[in-house]
Amino acid sequence: MFSDPQIYLFWLAMTALIYWVIPHWKQRRYFMVFSSALFLFTIVPYAIYIGIYFILSIYVWPKIWKYKSGYIPFWLAVVFSVLPLVLTRHYGPWKSPLVAFGLAFMTVRAIGVLFDSYRTKQSPQVLSQALYFFFFPTYSAGPVEHLSTFSPEKAPKSFDVQLFITGSVRVVVGVFKSMYLGDLIIYKFMKSYWTGLVLDPATDTVVDAWLFMVLRFIYTYVNFSGYSDIAIGSGNMLGFKIQENFNLPFLATNLQDFWKRWHISMGAWVMRYIFFPLASIFRTEIGMISSSIFTFVLLGLWHESSWNYFVWGVGHGVGMAVNHVTKTRFGKKTAYKKLLASSSYGFVCVVITVLYVSFLQTFANMPTWQDGVVLTKLLFGIGL
Repeated sequence: MFSDPQIYLFWLAMTALIYWVIPHWKQRRYFMVFSSALFLFTIVPYAIYIGIYFILSIYVWPKIWKYKSGYIPFWLAVVFSVLPLVLTRHYGPWKSPLVAFGLAFMTVRAIGVLFDSYRTKQSPQVLSQALYFFFFPTYSAGPVEHLSTFSPEKAPKSFDVQLFITGSVRVVVGVFKSMYLGDLIIYKFMKSYWTGLVLDPATDTVVDAWLFMVLRFIYTYVNFSGYSDIAIGSGNMLGFKIQENFNLPFLATNLQDFWKRWHISMGAWVMRYIFFPLASIFRTEIGMISSSIFTFVLLGLWHESSWNYFVWGVGHGVGMAVNHVTKTRFGKKTAYKKLLASSSYGFVCVVITVLYVSFLQTFANMPTWQDGVVLTKLLFGIGL
């Protein structure tokens, strides 16, 4: 989200107050763009320039496609959309995590709109795009909404008291989860117990490593889902119905189930715009497996350009492929159906899934590749 929650909450309160005082819904849309752009310009000015760049690109490219059809112009548009994100990862003041995270979400939004525009050969409404890219509650941590959420048809026409109250409560819950439960309790404990949030093979044991891994994943969930609560609640306060992003991921029985519960909006985005197009081209089992791994490697590198997140992507891609192959080969067999119906088997699947994703996420979040290797060795008692 943003580094100072007090500034964010103050801006949200002032924006909501003025927003609902404005009499007409069309005027409120313009004000929301202004308020969001001003807030982002104050906090992360680069975001405004890149947002304008995306809006202009999405306006221009469909006009080019009308005269120059084919895949080359389309993929040129995609390359030019990814270029700002690449620059944020490698050059000068663009390396700020807040800038990079926000632009990462901007990039996937832009690519999604480009895909949809390519299919229709139409440029979306500029005001809807501006709301889509600049809407400050979802800027840096999602959820990854569809452009239609900010269309004139779905614009809030009147003040909904119940939605406003529900949103306000959601924001409070999100602040408690991310700022207090996550940062002040879990993160503070981990930082005091493990200096620098890394493991030391000279002092840490196998038990320490497993505890570290589970706590680090719990912290990631509490912190991230808290940010989503704040974004969704903020949207509700302003009359927008932002989609849910988490649904009890600790109850997932496999990787496919996990991605229907964890960062739901991002999982749906990569399925819609990367995996399904690839899988429709490569229809064999090997093609599906390759598409799955490629999709999640891209998602990992979208998070961070590092070998740690490359491993994260391979791990999730392989896990998704294994789930698919298992269901395809054994899904109709009576013995497999009986196994799935067993509560004890379901419990084992939940434990394995949670530990698997905890390892991948913790490995990805380690500061360096070497720290990830130390984590892996300690977890399995290798070289101790």
